[in-house]
Amino acid sequence: MTSVPAYDPADPRPVLSLDADNDAGPRTGVVVEVRVGRAHPGDRLPTLEQRSGVYDWRPVHLTPDGPGATGRFRMEVRSGSTLAFLRVDPHVRARGQGDAVPVDLTMKDGARVLARRHLAAALTTLSIVPTDMDAPARLVRRNGRWAEFDYTITNHSRSDYPRTQVEADVVCVPGPEPCPRETGKGRESKGFRAQWYDGTGWRTVMPDGDLSLSRTLTLPFVALPAGAARTFRFRIAVDPGELDSVFIRELQLHVGVGGTASGASERSHATAPADSFSLR
Repeated sequence: MTSVPAYDPADPRPVLSLDADNDAGPRTGVVVEVRVGRAHPGDRLPTLEQRSGVYDWRPVHLTPDGPGATGRFRMEVRSGSTLAFLRVDPHVRARGQGDAVPVDLTMKDGARVLARRHLAAALTTLSIVPTDMDAPARLVRRNGRWAEFDYTITNHSRSDYPRTQVEADVVCVPGPEPCPRETGKGRESKGFRAQWYDGTGWRTVMPDGDLSLSRTLTLPFVALPAGAARTFRFRIAVDPGELDSVFIRELQLHVGVGGTASGASERSHATAPADSFSLR
């Protein structure tokens, strides 16, 4: 049984993914025993849900046991690989980066122990998601017009972030070269422009006509008090004749946010789902 990360950026509750490898035949009576702790002494006890097979999220009944709580659930383990998911609701906000709820798992088939694992469900500090998660795919034409992308940045912790930074990367598809890329004839794009909104107006990331997106752009952003959310607005434009390679038909925008909470030493970081748009 191995653990692989699973994360829905629109939901701050941490999710753990369990990949159970089974070289034998299907096992229908597997029991997973769970013990969850608290991120800090005195925190409320977390609650737990599990999902496996074709089922939706189902609660795992937990019984308080000393500093934590215990529970169990059944699952079917097929031949080969079987995925199961645990979603932890800590019922508290993180104090800072690194806070996590300890989760101990024991997988049994009858009296036989198949696997044991100790995991940590990291509490979410910062998140960044597209403001309109259901926005239709965008089409950007090589006519110099702006395409705007809005993101909601949230501080889920109980600490203030006096200064955050947004990182943006634009990638050509097919890639993996960042845009613009170097070719035998030089750089493909000299008119690729980017701006961000600082609350009073649009600010150019770099001077027009000399924007190199071959590296991540680090942009200043606002302070985020505990529990606060802000909107980050970013836009790009491709001028006529730029990025005109026959192989470039799509661009991807990768945006993340980072910062250090007051009194903390470890930096927090979150990444939004990649935003794709067709280039015509």
